Amino acid sequence: MKKNLLTVGLSIATIAVMAQATCTPDVSCLPPNQSGGVCPDSASAVALLTGTLGTPMNVVFSVKIPGSTTYQGQTVTLNQFAVVNIQAKVNGNYGPLSSVGLSYLGAGANTASGSGGGYSGANMTEYCYFPAPASAGKCIVISGTPTVLGSFPIKISSKARGVFFGSSIWADAPDENAYYLTVNPAGPNGLKATIVNSAKFGVISANPNPFADFTTIFYNAPEAAKTTFTVFNVLGEQVYTNSYTAQTGQNTIEFKANNLTSGVYVYTLTNGKETTTQRLVIEK
Repeated sequence: MKKNLLTVGLSIATIAVMAQATCTPDVSCLPPNQSGGVCPDSASAVALLTGTLGTPMNVVFSVKIPGSTTYQGQTVTLNQFAVVNIQAKVNGNYGPLSSVGLSYLGAGANTASGSGGGYSGANMTEYCYFPAPASAGKCIVISGTPTVLGSFPIKISSKARGVFFGSSIWADAPDENAYYLTVNPAGPNGLKATIVNSAKFGVISANPNPFADFTTIFYNAPEAAKTTFTVFNVLGEQVYTNSYTAQTGQNTIEFKANNLTSGVYVYTLTNGKETTTQRLVIEK
């Protein structure tokens, strides 16, 4: 049950607006025979949320909620699902998304503590209370204006209500913390804030780009491993290479242009299993 609830929990995100979110669910990324899951695919290496520092951002997550799951060897019928909190980790502590300029809001309902099927001890105020099953999907929006530079882990907490041995109970779903928000300074081409899947290897951004003297490559590593960074000119000739020991999570590489001339360059980043290729532009 926990595994399924975790998958379901990823999809319910929205912004602090004083009314129910307006969004259209889209669960087409999931196979038709899959009873639950989130779109966009949370396992994808593609950035799910993009924006620019100081510029409003908005993204819709859709969740397909199953009608039942297996818990302790028993089939449990689900009838309600709720996202109870979405937080960002700032300065080592999890706090509200508002600490980085964001918030969340769902297209569901609210309940008072313990009423209308709501769980005891908390009021639903972000419209993130949904019926189960929901095969066509339900949606949530994360939006706002990023106000803080840096990389911030995101934690999504959720609960599900099901019938277990004849009793209707609320159960905690495991916290989902496989994503983080990275906010970069705005540049000439509008550098982006990105939420990526921290379980996948890949480049988040290069900042600045274009650049004259040096740039910082931000990338994610799902585990500690040797990482090789190589730069090529437009003729395919290698002009720079170096290896680093990446730690789990976000890492950075400082790259200096040194004697390289202005122009377009291509760089690759590999951990021996996966390789990503991006473009750099030097303007002196």
